[in-house]
Amino acid sequence: MNPAMRLVLAFTVIGICVDAFAADGAAAAPNQLGMFAGTWKDSGNFMQDGKTVHVTGSITCNWSSAAHVFLVCDGVAQIEGVAQPQHQLSVYTWDAANRKYAFANITPGQIASPDLGFSGKTWTYTGHFTDKQNKTHWFRTLNIFDSPDHYRYEIQNSGDGQHWTTTGSGESRRQQQ
Repeated sequence: MNPAMRLVLAFTVIGICVDAFAADGAAAAPNQLGMFAGTWKDSGNFMQDGKTVHVTGSITCNWSSAAHVFLVCDGVAQIEGVAQPQHQLSVYTWDAANRKYAFANITPGQIASPDLGFSGKTWTYTGHFTDKQNKTHWFRTLNIFDSPDHYRYEIQNSGDGQHWTTTGSGESRRQQQ
């Protein structure tokens, strides 16, 4: 699997977002991350080389300490056609000075920190990379919340950062304890 697709999957299959249902996101921002404490199960698909590839995964999120500054999520995904499970560690926090969330995703051999934006009930991870031919590619993952225990996601790619094509989708459900 190419590095770009692994990066997109890292933000999609096991991606976690903040509470899209809070009435005032800025005021309650640090507390919103708490809704993700627990275990989530994901399933979906993406296009690669003209074929649909299925993926399943799970992620468990916990606070790093009683201070509730960092939400740490440990996830694993099984991608159809890939023998080994794909592991990742994600860390979320609220940057009060800039009034925005910060996100870092760590996989073996790669660390990424895409932009994280919010509008309505949708959280968007956005980034770009340059390929070996020096061409820039944009990607984004939309997490669209239907309820506090369910969101659907869309993987989108663009050649210009303005016109987007959906190349994958799926859903994530919180597992009840």
